[in-house]
Amino acid sequence: MKMRVLALLALLAVCSGTRMIPLLGEGQDGTTIVDLGGKDWRVASSNGSISAAASVPGVIHLDLLKAKVIEDPYVRYRDVEYRWIALTDWTYSRRFRVSADLLAHAEVVLVCEGLDTVASVAINGKVIGYADNMFRRYLFTVPTDLLRSGPDNTITVSFTSAETYAKARPPPPNHLGRGW
Repeated sequence: MKMRVLALLALLAVCSGTRMIPLLGEGQDGTTIVDLGGKDWRVASSNGSISAAASVPGVIHLDLLKAKVIEDPYVRYRDVEYRWIALTDWTYSRRFRVSADLLAHAEVVLVCEGLDTVASVAINGKVIGYADNMFRRYLFTVPTDLLRSGPDNTITVSFTSAETYAKARPPPPNHLGRGW
């Protein structure tokens, strides 16, 4: 049975770089791969005060720099001044097209790599998976009834600040809470 794959590869790094694995066209096993990377993305802060064009794969700092929200973060003490970026929750989203051929198949899989670090992934408003480790590949099954034929599909990746997430978690048993 042919499986259809939506590939969202090397998606976003909130604080570090990512790499892109080019998977375009027909896969070796007959799967069709739809690359959702590119410059058609938008990023928004959780409180709605910032919204900008974004690239995937990419880095939030570069998206904010291109949008002139921040200046070069590597000048003087701007890394400290821009600490708020790492403490903010960010949402990346884009619209994408689904062909009738894709909908005719029983299984669609979304492949995500480089989700940094705590994220939820939604298709057309329905969460299909969660990530909590940038250094692994996530495969999320997308129910075909979630997808619409044509360009009216939306993917949303909502990132929770890793620092905020870690501080909210209880320390492991027998841990003094200092360093490693």
